[in-house]
Amino acid sequence: MAELCEGYSFAVTPASPQARIYGVRFVRIGRYTAMAVRITSAGVVKTGLMRCEYVVTDEVINIFEKLIGDRFTGVPVSSVNSAFLQSTAVSMGQLGMLMSNVLWTVGRLCGLADEVTVFTSRTGFIAGEEDGTDREKLLMFLSDKSELARLAKSCPDGVYFGSATDFRALDKLAVISSKYVTSEESSGTISVICPTRTNYPRNISAVRYAAAEAGRLIKAIIGEEENI
Repeated sequence: MAELCEGYSFAVTPASPQARIYGVRFVRIGRYTAMAVRITSAGVVKTGLMRCEYVVTDEVINIFEKLIGDRFTGVPVSSVNSAFLQSTAVSMGQLGMLMSNVLWTVGRLCGLADEVTVFTSRTGFIAGEEDGTDREKLLMFLSDKSELARLAKSCPDGVYFGSATDFRALDKLAVISSKYVTSEESSGTISVICPTRTNYPRNISAVRYAAAEAGRLIKAIIGEEENI
């Protein structure tokens, strides 16, 4: 998107306290390490590394997914707290002791559910003194993901001129945004920051298409659509 629109692109994932756990997957990283991957009904993916006191084999990964999947899939993310983790460990019997680090890792990932994630790309971005842009101020703004998340919330869908917003670093620039919907209550945003002199028909169409495809693919992944 950044290269196509000759701008700076970023995507913000939805934050939904109503989201449920769609699934938990595990990937073997090393002899004693694995990665937990948690996916919610909002299409948000969180990952976390964990170390085990025993050798991680494909069979161990299968046990992780069976035990964790049976107990976590369909559970509201907000319900995964200390009490839930403790009761889950007890229900596993002796395996609960061996799975303590696994449970802690998945629980930590669920604790991050309300945080949005910002993905960025500067490829193709051109701005400088020739168009009146304060490049240093702009680069500082673009490196602040919390500000980008705030921008996505303020400018969620449509075309916005920076001079009409409270983001002073964008005074000489435009923002083109489009929402992507992952479930009934959750939506994220794909945006491009570009010069005000830009190809608006092309860029608006590109951003809207990317957002529509993002929502469709995420729904397919979490099983709300038949085919990708």
